[in-house]
Amino acid sequence: GTVLSQQAERLLLPFAFWLVFYAFYNLIKASYFGYAESYLSELNNPTAWFGYILLGEIKYHMHFIPTLFPILLAYPLFQLAQRYPILGLTILVSLLAKREVDVFLWSNHQNLPGFEFALRAIKVACYLGYGMAAGALWGLYQRGRLTWCFRLSVGLVLVALVAKLEHARRIAMSGTWEWNFEPAFWADFLTPVGLFALAMSAPKGIWPELLVRLAPFSFGLYLMHPIFLDLAEIAISTLGLSPSAQVLAKILPTVLLTSVALYLVARTQALAWTIGLGPSPLRWRAHIGDRLGNIGQGR
Repeated sequence: GTVLSQQAERLLLPFAFWLVFYAFYNLIKASYFGYAESYLSELNNPTAWFGYILLGEIKYHMHFIPTLFPILLAYPLFQLAQRYPILGLTILVSLLAKREVDVFLWSNHQNLPGFEFALRAIKVACYLGYGMAAGALWGLYQRGRLTWCFRLSVGLVLVALVAKLEHARRIAMSGTWEWNFEPAFWADFLTPVGLFALAMSAPKGIWPELLVRLAPFSFGLYLMHPIFLDLAEIAISTLGLSPSAQVLAKILPTVLLTSVALYLVARTQALAWTIGLGPSPLRWRAHIGDRLGNIGQGR
């Protein structure tokens, strides 16, 4: 209950804020590219809001939170993997199940009502394997048995990178997406496990201090970057740039401006909670009381 309460505060409250924000912010891009009327019609449709809330469809990146939070409901299972680390291998079974069920659904039922909800339910169920892998790694770490894992993790990540580069080469040569290149699937979905294991098993002092200090801002960077990505897309829409130039022209100003905005929001107590930093509105009263108490005691 404590874990879910903390995660609901850190994930769901910011999600609600940015859902409403992007619902109206999207009007800027919609007006510029000429689909404002259809977008406003969508905003007036209660069914569309059902998808916004449960699937995060209001913006391409918002799917992350309504996928992650249901996974956290299985926290007791992850604690079980912490006690019995062998259960972490269920990640292989869950990813194999995801691949097979996804192929079945896309091949036979993509026109059925509620198809997106079925896909999301399958994703949540299969992604429980990530929680099991994390619980297993945490259990091994607590027992001091993870030091052997560093080189293995580096090897896994490098093999995944080679697979992804080969996938990219095949796509570039054929001009079509290589759906049936199975190594790319496993590279995509096992890389998070490899990186997590690498981070946990790395020798002390290997991570730069700057990286440690910046880590808490990553959630805000994720949530806020579409603000400036949309503006960059509008700014370059008439320049006739090549695809590669478009990517650079969007990424560079987006990262810079998002970082500045992130710094300002993080330093604003009334807004810091929207990026997972600072007390949420639910705790403002207690937070203010604590500060007044500290002032009264001369601290």
